[in-house]
Amino acid sequence: MDRRWLLVLATPLLAWTVGAIALPHPTGVVAEQAAFDRTSVADAVSTTPKTPGSAVDVTLGKVIQLRGFDAPPQALSRGARWSGALHFAALAVVDTDWQVFVHVDAADGTAFRMNADHWPVGGRYRTGLWRPGEHVVDRFDVTVPVGAPAGLYDVWVGLYRGEVRLPITGGDRSVVDADNRVRVGRIVVE
Repeated sequence: MDRRWLLVLATPLLAWTVGAIALPHPTGVVAEQAAFDRTSVADAVSTTPKTPGSAVDVTLGKVIQLRGFDAPPQALSRGARWSGALHFAALAVVDTDWQVFVHVDAADGTAFRMNADHWPVGGRYRTGLWRPGEHVVDRFDVTVPVGAPAGLYDVWVGLYRGEVRLPITGGDRSVVDADNRVRVGRIVVE
């Protein structure tokens, strides 16, 4: 056999061998969760639940429980920045990275909305890393626009990825709408 043909036949085998040894190997979700250093998110993640200001009990996608919401304690002025917190619990392995949406909608039915969409825990702890039994307190900030009408606002939340929202699969249906959003509380703008 000609040596050139031997080289042509041996090259794919050599490439496969080098790739199998030298290239990184993908890890599964559970392995990635186990390897993640949780000390960087210790302020937000615990195996012991914290008590939310307003309790909610809704299950999203059979893997995450929304347990409640911490709202600002007083009425807000236009231009004010306020902080809220959502209390989640991981019920099972979450194999998708979901973003949190927060819609703060005028309760009178007008189309005025404030948004605070974000990655959980300020982007430090995506949902694909959450382990069953963990409780996650996800803090976020909203600025009330100067042109916001005074009145009551409903705070709606949920999880999404692209155009897909994680469906509501259980819990208190009285706080859920047809768009897979959960009403966690109200704020007042003066």
